[in-house]
Amino acid sequence: MPYISHHVDPAGYGILSIINSFVTILIPLMGITATSIITIEYYQKNSKEEFSSLVSSVLIIPLIAGLIFLIVSFFFSHPIATFLEIPIEKSYWIVLSVVIAIFTIYSEVQLSYLVVEQKATLYAKFSIAKFLVEISLTILFISVFHMSWEGRLLSWFIASTLAVIPSTVNTTQTDPLPPFQIDPSK
Repeated sequence: MPYISHHVDPAGYGILSIINSFVTILIPLMGITATSIITIEYYQKNSKEEFSSLVSSVLIIPLIAGLIFLIVSFFFSHPIATFLEIPIEKSYWIVLSVVIAIFTIYSEVQLSYLVVEQKATLYAKFSIAKFLVEISLTILFISVFHMSWEGRLLSWFIASTLAVIPSTVNTTQTDPLPPFQIDPSK
């Protein structure tokens, strides 16, 4: 944050804060606590098939909600940008914010899954890699390409896009539950 506040003018920093808040509001509206459902249900499901079915269902909910928000943001990007005091010529960030929110939900689901699976090393690698990509790109876009607040948002978008690839693959190919969680009598 100190780096960004030093290299981005106050107006740009304000736009960045508004878009960050917009994404933060979108995530719970679209995600409908997908990560919480997975965390709770992981310990209640007795088979890999049940849990896989649950994960597939949970991942569809944010996608459907995200598509609705994406359509609304596409057709109403100018009024939303005006309301949020974002320059009209930069209203495409409204649509990209919805995409960032969708991708964030998917990567959060992946992280929740890694927590319940007790895969600390993979969790750390995933989190640190996303963080390093985002920070590196932020510095590159702001310092080298002089993109100001858009450089920060672009780095967030790229890091979220890259993070969703393994998230989608790993959460749809769930590992079997640990042996101590399976009740053979059921």
